[in-house]
Amino acid sequence: MAATITQDVLTRPLEIPPGQSLAGLVTTERLSGWIDAARHPELHEWRSSVANRLLNSIDAPSDPAGAVAPFQLALELVAESGGIELTQSNYLARAVVLAAVERFDWWDWPKAPRSEADLTS
Repeated sequence: MAATITQDVLTRPLEIPPGQSLAGLVTTERLSGWIDAARHPELHEWRSSVANRLLNSIDAPSDPAGAVAPFQLALELVAESGGIELTQSNYLARAVVLAAVERFDWWDWPKAPRSEADLTS
């Protein structure tokens, strides 16, 4: 009962500003603070460009298992070896890239990719 009342209060449209809810006002204020906290102008510009996308809900993927499969592979590799090896330049190790390419059929070229930078998926 309390959860229902809380949900009602937080999502009920307000008169000022029209159509906004308490939850929406809080989210908008927090996003504004996040944007304003950017010290570099390019970061400020980037945060401003993504803020609107963060305010609007998106549809769930039609294949949620497929959408999270790369993360599942990463977790499996961590569980098997206690971590995922990175190169000196902080890229994924070639063995990890090759495992992903093989599992997800991400590569159409005759020669195998050298690093994650070669992948576009």
